[in-house]
Amino acid sequence: MKPSAIAYFNSLSAELDSQALRVRQLIGSAHWGHDGRHHELLLAELVRRHCPSSVLVSTGFVISPNDLEIRSFEQDILVVDTTKEAPLFNQGGLVIAFAHTILAAISVKATMTASSLKDTIDGLQSVRRVARDAAINQESIWCGGFFFRVDDKWLENPMLVYENIKRCVLNNPALPPILDDDRPHISGPNFMGDSSMLSFIFDYERNATHNVAKVRGYSGAKTATSVFLSCLLEHLTLNLNGVHSPFTDFVANLSIPPLAPPSLTISES
Repeated sequence: MKPSAIAYFNSLSAELDSQALRVRQLIGSAHWGHDGRHHELLLAELVRRHCPSSVLVSTGFVISPNDLEIRSFEQDILVVDTTKEAPLFNQGGLVIAFAHTILAAISVKATMTASSLKDTIDGLQSVRRVARDAAINQESIWCGGFFFRVDDKWLENPMLVYENIKRCVLNNPALPPILDDDRPHISGPNFMGDSSMLSFIFDYERNATHNVAKVRGYSGAKTATSVFLSCLLEHLTLNLNGVHSPFTDFVANLSIPPLAPPSLTISES
């Protein structure tokens, strides 16, 4: 058997998909209240295996040291840098931590639909608001949405994903820094994607006085989980060690096909 990078990356998506289906294979369509939590645990375990040992991966809330009333929605997955400071609360799989210790916030949903995409972006924007109040660089927190499936009509027409992402970001943009330094600020998430096919990566720039987001879309069978991990790990290694992640270079060699159109621009008015 020869080494195969693409087979390895495909196996990450296949692993998540098979684990997510395992309970349903045993109980069918019976109502199961913990279905959403099961998806969160599966992705958290995958993230935890690929993260440095110095970080904590857990469900939780982000709070501001300036005002305890300013807090995020509950986040499905938080990646916390414990070398800076221990969380204020860490018990029973729940953490409550200050924004300056948060490296990443991840929303996990079963299916990407208009409503779940809105919930995801709104929840992640609440993390941005806490970071703003805490006067930290919002770019220091990577925000991503992960969906185990995509609505069939969206798979057939990914432009619908672009349009819904644009609508959700413009309806609830992250606020600019309290002291505007004329640099581009994060007005939305960093990543949206599913476990298998679709990946959307956000790049931000300043255009005159407006912030502009360029959303790059990719579609490759069984590659989206690896793209998600590569974006997350690149952020972690840059913030923890100041170096690029070899995992990101590994994934970049896959040459995953871009969507048509390959990108969409979102400009704040």
